[in-house]
Amino acid sequence: MVTPDDVRAAYRLILGREPENEALPESLAKDFEELSQLRRVFLNSDEFRRMEDLPPVLPPPVIAQTLPLDAPPLAVEVLAARPDLERMMARVAAFRTRLGEEAPHWSILTVDRFRPERIEAERGTFYATGKDDLTTLRGVLARIGLAPADLPRVVEYGCGAGRVTLHLARSFGEVTTCDLSRPHLDVAEQYLGEQGLTNLRYHHVTPEALIPRGSFDLFFSVLTLQHNPPPVIHAILEAALEQLSPGGVAVFQLPAHMKDYRFTVAEYLGQPGAGLEMHCMPQREVFALAEHCGCKPMDVRENTRSFTQDPLNNLSMLYAFRKPAIRG
Repeated sequence: MVTPDDVRAAYRLILGREPENEALPESLAKDFEELSQLRRVFLNSDEFRRMEDLPPVLPPPVIAQTLPLDAPPLAVEVLAARPDLERMMARVAAFRTRLGEEAPHWSILTVDRFRPERIEAERGTFYATGKDDLTTLRGVLARIGLAPADLPRVVEYGCGAGRVTLHLARSFGEVTTCDLSRPHLDVAEQYLGEQGLTNLRYHHVTPEALIPRGSFDLFFSVLTLQHNPPPVIHAILEAALEQLSPGGVAVFQLPAHMKDYRFTVAEYLGQPGAGLEMHCMPQREVFALAEHCGCKPMDVRENTRSFTQDPLNNLSMLYAFRKPAIRG
């Protein structure tokens, strides 16, 4: 029999980190009958194999449990008055800026090898992990009949230290990368400049400039929107979808469900900051926003495993929306 303590030990010894939340070890322990099964799943996980620079395992481990089809709806406010939106963004920016000053690489991938005292030896490994996201993006575009050459102007939201930006810049014509944290942007700009890349611009996100001015052909964001309150997510996506050029595409990852999650603006602003935040936005709100901005869904895939090890209580989606081209 596998216990929650066994699961915690697997996280610490194999992945070098704590579980995402306190309830996860108890939930995962029910999935395994023997320690050998637990060990095999963790050793074959994408996260561990990326850490050890090992090739992916084919086929990947299968975990049958997913979010039940009768999961209850979530009560989530996605709109806020401008002063409240600014206060929410200021809270997120303050925490993210502190992470950027203290541990910019570890704040993106929270494994010990990417802490400041070890990053010099592990920098190449850190940036190599971003290639997986480019592969995912290329796959989405291929499924909707497009290639990087069709979308030369890219806006990446949430660049962090430039982990994915490096690979985007090598594949697309012009990339503008954005972040709420100036220290993260500085780290990214220094490293990417050292790589000889000349097709990059850097945008510091503020409430007045959520997205760089002007139109662009591709909006891309992974593992970033979820750290913002839903009204901030809504505002970012609205700005991005509105500024997409005709025929442009938005590809972004966003959790759609988290067990027992709820959000109201008043409750959020009435509480002190909680450090690293995790939020979600129901699919109905995402599709309504896309329709409002004149964008159509082209590809929607579940990718919960990139977000959490607890797919029974959470759901994350990878969306692709496209703005219709102008026909002459």
